[in-house]
Amino acid sequence: MTADQFAHDITVLPKELSTKEVMALDPKNLIVPDEFNPTDPAPKS
Repeated sequence: MTADQFAHDITVLPKELSTKEVMALDPKNLIVPDEFNPTDPAPKS
């Protein structure tokens, strides 16, 4: 998944899941490098 996909998913959450805390999430902080794939770049901040 990419940060753009997370950003989109956050915008289409059902109303009961769309809390201030969820809306404040930074999608690029949700991306975790794949420890089993050394070519996977670290997340950009």
